[in-house]
Amino acid sequence: MASRGVKTHELKTWPEAFEAMVQGVKVHEIRKDDRDFRVSDTLLLREWDPEAGVYSDRWIEVEITYLSRGPDWGLPEGVVVMSIGRAIVQVSEKVKAVV
Repeated sequence: MASRGVKTHELKTWPEAFEAMVQGVKVHEIRKDDRDFRVSDTLLLREWDPEAGVYSDRWIEVEITYLSRGPDWGLPEGVVVMSIGRAIVQVSEKVKAVV
């Protein structure tokens, strides 16, 4: 099988989880395993306001550094836990911080 290279996955992220990532206290992402996530891929996590049904102007970009997939470690089949590394946070067009 040929290597597909690094891929970017754009995902909605609720405000509380988003802010925890910006602060550096949330260093994992749990998702349905439906996107062929791989180590070294990038997650482009966009802050989503579920009440208003719109994206804010903030996003964070992180690298997947480790994967645990169900059914390993007692995880349900079809669920993946991704450890995430270095992050770039952006608000509108200005880089706010590199964590």
